[in-house]
Amino acid sequence: MSKNLNSNKSVVEQLLNYKIRANTKVNKNILEGIHEVKNYIKDGEGKSRLFIFKNCVNLIREIKSYAWGDDKPLKTNDHSMDELRYYIMSLKLRLQRNYISILIMVNFVST
Repeated sequence: MSKNLNSNKSVVEQLLNYKIRANTKVNKNILEGIHEVKNYIKDGEGKSRLFIFKNCVNLIREIKSYAWGDDKPLKTNDHSMDELRYYIMSLKLRLQRNYISILIMVNFVST
């Protein structure tokens, strides 16, 4: 687990201190996460599945200032963006588990 710059504890450990559960098995690949966030902003049919409210000022500021260098995003002022990516990837993980559960149930019922 990576450590937070302001603490010797990982982000997950800090969240657990506040009784907030965090899934450590989420895919943390930045480029795959950015791709998933883009798909939530606009899917293949042009529909939005992600809505950002105007009072999310830090996220909006970070989206506007998000910058790339050498085929990867620059890691500055991106905490809200990281949280959004992590959240979207945790949704994807949950959906995959539900899909697998449905497949197992269908196979069980059909046999």
